[in-house]
Amino acid sequence: MKNLLKKLLIGILVFYFIPAFMFFTPYYNWQYAKTHGFIKWFLFGEVVATAKAMAWPYFVFVKSKEDISQSQRDTILKGIFYMCMEGAPAQITERFGPMAVKRFCSCYTDEIANSLTKEQFDAMIIDPNTGRSRVPPNYSSLVDKANRVCAGELNNR
Repeated sequence: MKNLLKKLLIGILVFYFIPAFMFFTPYYNWQYAKTHGFIKWFLFGEVVATAKAMAWPYFVFVKSKEDISQSQRDTILKGIFYMCMEGAPAQITERFGPMAVKRFCSCYTDEIANSLTKEQFDAMIIDPNTGRSRVPPNYSSLVDKANRVCAGELNNR
């Protein structure tokens, strides 16, 4: 029984902790520093990234779907925000005020950018041959959800 337990613990050490420390800890620390900057990584990032490395099976197998990168997300944020601001009817701006419309557009933009999948983002990229983009799959449900979540921003404050 002791021998079996010893082999089990050695197996866990070999297949879980060694890859975590040798591969995933440096990888997640580098990724965190690249995304958030050296100072933020130095202040708290090594804790977050090392904790993420300890939970590496989750991030490798469960959450391995292709997320959009931060620069792609920022591009979406800017485009959708300006489109929302320009598309707001004058009656809504007059009724609720420009700050309420900005709060709504900011909330709306965040909601869409945080919910957008890689497939939906790829559909939004303009095709150089046609000069147009496609409507992302399930985009209408994404917009409906963002409208529902952010509708209170027009009335609040």
